[in-house]
Amino acid sequence: MPGASPVEILVVEDEEPVRDMLRNLLEREGFVVREARNSSEVRAALKKHTIGLITLDLNLGRENGLALARDIRVQHDVPIIMVTAKADDVDRIIGLELGADDYITKPFNLREVLARIRAVLRRYERGASETASGKITFGDLALDVDSRELKRSNGELVMLTTAEFKLLEVLAKRPSRVLSRDSLM
Repeated sequence: MPGASPVEILVVEDEEPVRDMLRNLLEREGFVVREARNSSEVRAALKKHTIGLITLDLNLGRENGLALARDIRVQHDVPIIMVTAKADDVDRIIGLELGADDYITKPFNLREVLARIRAVLRRYERGASETASGKITFGDLALDVDSRELKRSNGELVMLTTAEFKLLEVLAKRPSRVLSRDSLM
């Protein structure tokens, strides 16, 4: 959209050549790129900048990228794309269960990385635009986040406990996304 600020992408990668390659690609496409080599730099960037998406290498030297992904997901609602040499199905499944929005294995095609980043950002933007009015509609139901009510299209109020409302709100704000149990908690 015209006049919109460019999305800031945090590239988390301990290998400088890979970081440089991703930065060059993303900057050419109009993104603002921040870089981090380890978990402390990730935490600092998340505090200082408005990060719109994270590409995360799971092999960060001695650090566990999966643990870092879990920590990020608990504290921030930011899309995460894991970019890693770990091609094992178990690693991929664990990464997705921890809340990654996508998983790309190295070596990768730069155009594919870009396409996946754009696809994940579209999913997040769609969820945000649906909640801009404070009401989220799905099927014949409307969830009013401000008044904390769920109504049918005929105006009938659906009674929910506080926990049910909070869970429905989280799920409705993140359509078409798989959410891990940890992120829901």
